[in-house]
Amino acid sequence: MAAFRPVLPHPSALDVEVIETCPGGLPDLDERFYILDTDISEEDVQWTYPELARYLDEGKSRGVHQNPACQARSPWYSQEKRTVPVILCAAQEGQPCWFILNHSNAVATDAYQALYPKPEIAAALKGNPALLDRI
Repeated sequence: MAAFRPVLPHPSALDVEVIETCPGGLPDLDERFYILDTDISEEDVQWTYPELARYLDEGKSRGVHQNPACQARSPWYSQEKRTVPVILCAAQEGQPCWFILNHSNAVATDAYQALYPKPEIAAALKGNPALLDRI
């Protein structure tokens, strides 16, 4: 699990407006999802994580590494570095948008609009996290 990071499920799978956290920062949701998030070289993956190496080999055999998004990364399976969003906005076609408060350490996919507090608000939140509920 050291090579993976928690990721939030698609908004359509959520039935809460506040994502609480479990010990360790995982989202307190019935289902948990993870995204491969490591910059370890393929050679080091072979030695350190043999099961992950087999998984990556399977992806390569299917041509995943030739996807334009993967070709732009080094190594090809690495992810862009995303900051954990505190506030999320989600919308589905024909539905009004809704806001979600994220207390977990899970990152959001592109299915969300991630909102981050401005520096002065972030500083105030650091001193008093309860302000986030009011926001």
